[in-house]
Amino acid sequence: MNIFIRFGWIAWVFVFFLTTFLYASAITSFERYLQVGDRGEDVLFLQRILNTDPDTIVAPQGPGSLGQETTYFGKATKQGVIKLQKKFDLGEEHGFFIIYSGGLDEKTRNFLNEAYFNTDYMYGTSTMSTSTRQKTINQMYKKGAGMLPGTPVINSSDKLVVVNGDEITLSGKNFSTTTANTLTIGYNTLSVVAKEPNTLTFKMDSALRDMYLKRMKDMDANDRKKAFKQVPEIPIFITARNDKGTSNAYLVYLRINE
Repeated sequence: MNIFIRFGWIAWVFVFFLTTFLYASAITSFERYLQVGDRGEDVLFLQRILNTDPDTIVAPQGPGSLGQETTYFGKATKQGVIKLQKKFDLGEEHGFFIIYSGGLDEKTRNFLNEAYFNTDYMYGTSTMSTSTRQKTINQMYKKGAGMLPGTPVINSSDKLVVVNGDEITLSGKNFSTTTANTLTIGYNTLSVVAKEPNTLTFKMDSALRDMYLKRMKDMDANDRKKAFKQVPEIPIFITARNDKGTSNAYLVYLRINE
């Protein structure tokens, strides 16, 4: 029997997340120590995570770059992991030295499992409030932000949950008032010149909602309602980049209800 007939809206929700860039993986956690020479779907997912942050990208182009991630853990992946470990203070102290392994050691593995597979944080399956989850994740990503002089920093936003078309204001520092700041919002990019260096205002525009609705177009009204109830909001990250550098990633929730 066709899976879409047998399981209805649940299958559509599954397919949507299967094809979504960051969440496209059967992996539910990182279980093994990954290092140069390893292969597997967990390596592919690791590269996808690294490529969500301009500070930790595996490669600027070609194999391992955004959209061209591979299942092979090579030297470029190792360098991406080292960048992650340095950014989030995941090194191991040995006397006067701090060693960044470049592999998925226990500290790095625990960090990634908490950040990317903890559904309490990302989808609210526990009693933890949405605002608490957002605050926890944003504090984690803000760690180390603005270490380079002039680098933009996102401290907060005036909205936690948004829909496409909403005007949203980010508060922080070092937003460019003379040239465009490039905002990366999920799959989209926007160019916005700030009116003042401490705030940046723009209209929310993310392709994720349209992608989700496209996957649901053949559902009947009842199944669509169930799907919206199952996943009412999608977590997306915003970064701001200008000629001084790239900001920390900042989490908001995109409401997909019609």
